[in-house]
Amino acid sequence: MSLLNTTLIAIAGLLLFSTTYLFILNRSSELIISKVIPAIIVGLVGTFLTILFSLKENHVQEHTIAALIAHAERMTPLEEIKHDYHMFYGGDLHSPRCFINPIKGQELFDFHFNLMTTEIIHSIFKTFQALKHKPDGEMFSISGYPKSLDSSLQRKFYTWEEYINIFAGDPYLFEALKQFNPIIFKDHFMTVPKDTEIYFTNSAHEKEIGFKNEYVSYSIRIHQSSGERNINEWAWILNLEEKEKEEYWISKFIIEQEITSNKFRSGHPKMEKYEKWANEILSIIKEKYDYNQQLANAMDYSHHFGKQIQSKKDHITK
Repeated sequence: MSLLNTTLIAIAGLLLFSTTYLFILNRSSELIISKVIPAIIVGLVGTFLTILFSLKENHVQEHTIAALIAHAERMTPLEEIKHDYHMFYGGDLHSPRCFINPIKGQELFDFHFNLMTTEIIHSIFKTFQALKHKPDGEMFSISGYPKSLDSSLQRKFYTWEEYINIFAGDPYLFEALKQFNPIIFKDHFMTVPKDTEIYFTNSAHEKEIGFKNEYVSYSIRIHQSSGERNINEWAWILNLEEKEKEEYWISKFIIEQEITSNKFRSGHPKMEKYEKWANEILSIIKEKYDYNQQLANAMDYSHHFGKQIQSKKDHITK
């Protein structure tokens, strides 16, 4: 606290004490009843309105286009068919899209919708983790986060099994989540701030994952956008033959993220910590799933290092 703030608080405290003392000594005075008390009420109302209108509701919105590409007939992801695709965009061959299978009779676009949601759910779980044998110790993440979360925040813990049960109301999504081997998370907790509730809603074309506490509300909405049997720019980046172009299907999705702070808590010293927590997850989802940025990076990388990527691919396939 600055010297100025300390001085102002001391002066205010002295004035409050002096006023209270004079009021007690002269509490029977008609002047106090007719003049002073109304003035105090007017002052309090003015102070209340000044504080109320000075409160701010911070609002952050992020709009991201995400995509999945797979063989249109076999549903095999492009990562497994063309390893240089995975290298160009920095993808992970151990990501859910490479081992989760569609449920019998499920259409490709619907499968991709569940798969995209599954990957986001998985990314959230990995963002702030704690070891089960030391839950209040340092947090870590397989994804390279967190960078800025204050570890002094009290935490709420979820095992992988507890976490995916939140999504049990969506049978197809839940079946996809159950294809994860829980052994990989047997020693880990997912952590969120202690008073945070997680909710999930879904419809035919939109799924929403939400987090809410007394400081911030954070929602992730995934929408089906478009799908086509053509992979456009990736065809020349990957040197596909003309007949190969239509063998693949690309599904695109809109990921809308929104963080809203509680204006009545905007000046609380904990608010910054909660906003950092939500923004950390928002950032990792944008960085990981922004298809337009992935494509721009791949085109640039292809222009500068295309032959090196090709040689790496040849080395892998030998």
